[in-house]
Amino acid sequence: MRERMLADGRWRIAPEAFVERLALHKGPEVGLLLVPRRESAWSNSIRFAGSGDESVVVLHPDDASLRGILAGDWVALTTEHGSLVATAGIDETLRPGVVSVTHGHPGSLTGTLTSSRVDVDLLTAMPRASGLPVRVDKLGM
Repeated sequence: MRERMLADGRWRIAPEAFVERLALHKGPEVGLLLVPRRESAWSNSIRFAGSGDESVVVLHPDDASLRGILAGDWVALTTEHGSLVATAGIDETLRPGVVSVTHGHPGSLTGTLTSSRVDVDLLTAMPRASGLPVRVDKLGM
């Protein structure tokens, strides 16, 4: 066990393959990045879920303002792999530059934003579903 402990008392527990991959990591691209959103009340209790059919693309107020988007507007969320249409939501607790959509929510089809062939994690074989560069455009609906 001592060989896994660093000189300052911290543990060296990250698999070497993960540590090696850090050297290949590129910083975030300029623009918006998609992150998953959790709605535990929706997931855990159908009784309180309402219809559950409407997706919401949530943005920081500054990002929404730059794009002329108001809460309730219809927007297209687009990646290099696909897009989805949903209503916009505004949340000042999100970091600027971050867009959030609940994954697995009926109607959101966030899988259309990913690829099973491009940008797949080499260690887990999972498609990248977070930190995706996205574009959000207001629709005239």
